[in-house]
Amino acid sequence: EDYKAFSELFDKDIYKAIELEKCVSKRNSRGGTSPQSVREQISIIKKLLSE
Repeated sequence: EDYKAFSELFDKDIYKAIELEKCVSKRNSRGGTSPQSVREQISIIKKLLSE
């Protein structure tokens, strides 16, 4: 309902599109916030620290 105050085009499905988990997981580029990206970054840092 909050979004409808801005535009009638917004429907209840807007909340599915802006769920925190979905937003985070879609950022899968280098340095992104997706779980896979973060695991890769941690792996790289661990390797660098062990050298």
